[in-house]
Amino acid sequence: RSIVIASSAAVTAGLLWYSFSTTIHNDAIITPTPKLEDTSKSVQKASASSTGVTGDDGSICAVVWGSNQYNVINPNESGVQRVQCPVNSSWLKDVALRDLALHERHAACVDARGDVYQWGDGFFGSSSTSKSESQGPKLTLRGHDIIQLQLTESRLYALSASGKIYVIAANAEQQQKPPPKPLPASTMSWWTPGWIWGAQGNVVDFAEVVPRQKLGWGEQFVSISAGRNHLLALTSSGRTMVHPMNKNANAHGQLGLRKFDIPNPSSTDTVSPPRIHVELVPRAVADPFATASPFSRSASSSVPPSVSTNIDGIDDQHIRFSDALFEIPSLQGI
Repeated sequence: RSIVIASSAAVTAGLLWYSFSTTIHNDAIITPTPKLEDTSKSVQKASASSTGVTGDDGSICAVVWGSNQYNVINPNESGVQRVQCPVNSSWLKDVALRDLALHERHAACVDARGDVYQWGDGFFGSSSTSKSESQGPKLTLRGHDIIQLQLTESRLYALSASGKIYVIAANAEQQQKPPPKPLPASTMSWWTPGWIWGAQGNVVDFAEVVPRQKLGWGEQFVSISAGRNHLLALTSSGRTMVHPMNKNANAHGQLGLRKFDIPNPSSTDTVSPPRIHVELVPRAVADPFATASPFSRSASSSVPPSVSTNIDGIDDQHIRFSDALFEIPSLQGI
């Protein structure tokens, strides 16, 4: 009898251990195993569809769709005005890209070597000899190990693997290098302005956007995001910095700050030019009644300027209008 009781206890303990140690799942839905013929047909169907799935050749494809009015989606077929559904881009087949960015009138990509190519009617502009002539991607920025691109209407911003941010014009005609400025005698050395702005054998005019606040040890930029008139940059330490592109950079308060400085474009000092202090006041602050009815505004009320008057004669469409990034005060320490 004692043996029976011991056996019953052992069986009960075993059942309790199994119930508490084993996870009970819902019954899986049993689906019939497809035949080999059905599998091959589904693969062929997916390869021929516009989902970006490649076939047995293992080729690399990019899926594109949208308007091709400015030869951005498919520069090789200018007659195609619109791509209605996502399709595998034939001209990008087997092209390994680090990044691909499309704007309304121009586009750019980064190849596996980190070089930048640009195309589109907005890029070639009036240099295109014929509207029907295909204008393929053109190499513009090379030798900087670029990993990310951001496009605006007039500029291209590029982030390198080492954390540097570069800017070039979106239009090919505006990428021509300016004539070098004469250097002061006190600064004559073994370097030249071409070494600063045209390193690595580049034939286009480009500039580096640098932070005004000093970065920490080992800190570098890891991501960028462009708006219409400003650029945001994130560092490896989580700091957020902003770059004003033009005089409208703070029209809606998007900078997170009002006061900053820009280089004096009339200075001949290309190494450390004198700075011009700028204040951009949001429109809602400068003119709170801008969207109000005429009855709400006094006839004698004067609207203060939202842009500093000391930069009225400065061209803000040039890539060197602002050469710096500024940390957003309200995001410090977050």
